[in-house]
Amino acid sequence: SEVISWPVTLAILVLAFGSIAAAGLPLLLTILGLAASAGLLALLTNGFEISIWAMNFALMFALALGIDYALFVVHRFRGAFFGSGLDAREAVAVTMDTAGKAVLFSGLTVLVSLSAVMLVPSPAFRSMALGIMISVVFVLGATLTLLPAVLAKLGPEVDALALRWV
Repeated sequence: SEVISWPVTLAILVLAFGSIAAAGLPLLLTILGLAASAGLLALLTNGFEISIWAMNFALMFALALGIDYALFVVHRFRGAFFGSGLDAREAVAVTMDTAGKAVLFSGLTVLVSLSAVMLVPSPAFRSMALGIMISVVFVLGATLTLLPAVLAKLGPEVDALALRWV
């Protein structure tokens, strides 16, 4: 299902954003967050009992939250950059002052909610919650640091390879 979901997700994002470059940003974030999460989970298996399901749940949450957070940030950046006539750096500042705060609070809310699962006396549930929390931390970190840097660098190229009808 993971192999099938990536191309389908990209197709949906291209339709939603109207541009291949903008659609690729959420997937880039998700891939980086997931790679970091997978690496940390692999290291943790050396010293702790980690459920096989931890990686599956980490993938689901990394994909969902990476896309969700990037949608907010990229959409707001495009509005600030193209709609307000700001330069790329100013548009990123406006974006992170508005959408960035929303993403931060959303991520913290997810982490606090998942921390309650850590109280369940089941190693499987704890390791799944830990895997999800790790993926949230990495995706949130990438959204609040890497994505703004990429957007500032891309500027108008965020709409590169736009669909004809957009």
